[in-house]
Amino acid sequence: MTIENKLKNLILQQYSSIREFTITNNIPYSTLNSIFTRGINKATLSNVLKICDALHISADALANGTIEYITNNEPIKKEIETHEVNDILARTKKQLLTDHALMFNGKPADEESIQSILDAMEIGMEIARRKSEKK
Repeated sequence: MTIENKLKNLILQQYSSIREFTITNNIPYSTLNSIFTRGINKATLSNVLKICDALHISADALANGTIEYITNNEPIKKEIETHEVNDILARTKKQLLTDHALMFNGKPADEESIQSILDAMEIGMEIARRKSEKK
């Protein structure tokens, strides 16, 4: 995964959208989009510092292709982890199907309730997939 994708994922972890991040931090959307497409190394120093300050990450680390949090002006060596929604849902599905002590509304969950939950997850994923394809 590129540093630009990691940066984008970090923004989306902390803000509801890229647009919200740009508005909140007074960074033109087109500038941030250009950074994502052209690369962080082509960005101006002032824009990189603005982004890093807003996200509490090290500009030096970002320039070297990693993301490190900063607290009290001290870098924290922690690479940002990303997670694929499909993987999370697969693990959740497996747990729902194998947990024999599963409760639903305070009562033992029956197969029909579990299947309804799994069906709703699949429908939700399909809706998200279709919306994503339209972008």
